[in-house]
Amino acid sequence: MVRILIVDDNIDYARKTGELLKKKGLDFVVASNPVEGIDQLQTGSFEAVITDKNVGSHRGVMPLLEFMERQREAIPVILYSWEDGAQAIQELYCWDFVEKELTPEATLPALEVPLKKYHLVA
Repeated sequence: MVRILIVDDNIDYARKTGELLKKKGLDFVVASNPVEGIDQLQTGSFEAVITDKNVGSHRGVMPLLEFMERQREAIPVILYSWEDGAQAIQELYCWDFVEKELTPEATLPALEVPLKKYHLVA
């Protein structure tokens, strides 16, 4: 089963997103900050990471992305945020950007696009 790591300090939003992905046949693990995300990556196996840009401390998602770059983790990183996606992709080590909507249900259709692109869902 495909496992997705969701890194978001809005735990309810992350869990709801994960439950929607589970209905698509994906397994998920939630981390509430970049440090937890790094711990999960060190101990588990994931096919993709979905992360909020502004998670955790003042550095946001950067510690997680820097760790993945150092480890040469060749797994898709899908950034979701309410901020401008073009700027985020240029600034950060991520493969795709999805605009975060008010609810996970509204965000799911946009998330499915990169998940299909990387052959993680049918």
